[in-house]
Amino acid sequence: MVGNASSGNHGSKDYGLLLYMRSELVQAHAQLMANRQLTRSNAGLLALTEGLHELGCLDKDAYEACKELYSHKMVFSLVAERHRPKTVDGVQEQTRLKKMEVDFSQVISQWSSMPTKARLFWGNKAKDFKDKVPNAAIVLELASTAGDAKQEVLAGGP
Repeated sequence: MVGNASSGNHGSKDYGLLLYMRSELVQAHAQLMANRQLTRSNAGLLALTEGLHELGCLDKDAYEACKELYSHKMVFSLVAERHRPKTVDGVQEQTRLKKMEVDFSQVISQWSSMPTKARLFWGNKAKDFKDKVPNAAIVLELASTAGDAKQEVLAGGP
């Protein structure tokens, strides 16, 4: 898949690489996205860049250029900083969303050790915040790769 107008990925299919990852790698990729506030594509490309450099397959100049290119934070974080709320309600909502961002970050880091019931809870909660909190979308993605949890989260679950 090359991408679409909103994905930012307009490259040729000749340079595309479809990867099927084990659940441990999906979780690590999601954690990299959350920790560094990277897009899905940039997180994958940064990890690939780091790995190829570590293996001695990418020289220092190319490594530094790629690392700089793929380390840029997602645009929404810059936009959110410019539009700080001016009302008490806006400040309270922003505080609530920041708390949820922290909660979802913790969920991502603890996902593999969470019981199924907790995964279902956070998967369902992530549906409510998917358009407001970036890490909620990552939790939803983790929930959708979790087998049983996928069906209940996507169906509306308990």
